[in-house]
Amino acid sequence: MVNLAEENEVASYEVAIQTSNYRIFKENKALCDGGNEFVIKEKCCRVPMSTFWDGEYRQDQGQLITAKVRARNAKGWGKFSRKNTSSNSARVEKIPKPMQNPQASRDDKQSAISV
Repeated sequence: MVNLAEENEVASYEVAIQTSNYRIFKENKALCDGGNEFVIKEKCCRVPMSTFWDGEYRQDQGQLITAKVRARNAKGWGKFSRKNTSSNSARVEKIPKPMQNPQASRDDKQSAISV
């Protein structure tokens, strides 16, 4: 007979991250492998912010990073969670572009310089 605690123990997670198409969530084990022992134990994935700068998962500056998760145990896969919507969740932060060189001109009649 299977022990109830063992039966309910999580064997792995599937983490689906929102893509550039806000309706599509996709698993990418290179970003977050829900079968990894650390991920299972800590219930946490660390996804590089650069993931959201371009490509399949590109999002705009300040946009909420959203994901759905489901777990697998001895009974099989559970349903996906609702996507996270907490205002305290991670948001996309991009590296600012370099500032352009300022342009300045001087009025011959005044000592002032306009920038």
